[in-house]
Amino acid sequence: MATATAASIGLLLWRRWRGTGIGLLLPVSLAYVVVRGFAGVLTESEVVYFGVGLVLSAFVAVAVGATAFTRRPLAGFLLPGVTPYRMLTPEHPVYRRVSAQVTAVWAVAELAITGWEARHLATSTASEFVVTRTVAAWPVMAAVIFVLIAYVRFRLDRHEYQLTHTARR
Repeated sequence: MATATAASIGLLLWRRWRGTGIGLLLPVSLAYVVVRGFAGVLTESEVVYFGVGLVLSAFVAVAVGATAFTRRPLAGFLLPGVTPYRMLTPEHPVYRRVSAQVTAVWAVAELAITGWEARHLATSTASEFVVTRTVAAWPVMAAVIFVLIAYVRFRLDRHEYQLTHTARR
């Protein structure tokens, strides 16, 4: 952890020295890791160390899930990176509905996995928690994402096809 933190600080300084922008993500991520590490070391508690990440995951899931009920669900911004459509736009009702559904399902899945991880953290050792998270939680979330991508393609590809052929006529 100390090596990763030192490397991140070195990267920040090197980018600053070269005159390259560092953005907001790298310093915020570094601060998060440092605070989380200090909290875990000071309390000597695996629950504190891993619990901070679980709380953050739950918070992100709720925040992302809330966007499913807005005019611009978060998945609507991410879908073009997965399956770029030329005719379907985020303003199209079907695109917006599918984006909302994908956003909501991802948020519910993340909350469910986070809840399971929290229960598991409370009843197991840190080593068991890390192994179980690696071999169970991450693959499950990867499967959820895979299914969501397939769902998007299933729902939106036919609309893209129809809109493309209508525009050609």
